[in-house]
Amino acid sequence: MNKLVYIFILFALSAASHSEPYVYTNGSYKFEASNNEECYGLGTSSPMLSVCLNHFKNLSLNKLNSSYDKLLSNLIRDKNELVKAQEKWEEFAKLQCQFEARASKASSKPYNAYTEMFNICIDKLREERTAYLKKIDTGCAACVQ
Repeated sequence: MNKLVYIFILFALSAASHSEPYVYTNGSYKFEASNNEECYGLGTSSPMLSVCLNHFKNLSLNKLNSSYDKLLSNLIRDKNELVKAQEKWEEFAKLQCQFEARASKASSKPYNAYTEMFNICIDKLREERTAYLKKIDTGCAACVQ
């Protein structure tokens, strides 16, 4: 039961973190995406696909950097540990997403599936990391400081 609650919370946080949708309007045509996976509704040959994907890439990266910088500015004693942890997390995220993207390459996806799957993965991991960093308590004697 606890795993189900955790999974639900994880998906809820993931959905909530993409609060800024991508909107593309061309005449009477209007396209809106609330996450990077929905960008593919534009079609893989659309020049706007990369614009949409970049929107969510920048959004997740900016949110991660903002939560990291805020936490780092609140720390006195444990700054070096956070910096090292973030560096290791970035290495982990890159390797994890490379692994997931390569695994998907064996399926019947188009030739650019690797990059697409990597970007989807890295955005989701950034969202999770952002939520985690925001939850770190720095306000007690036994907390990270």
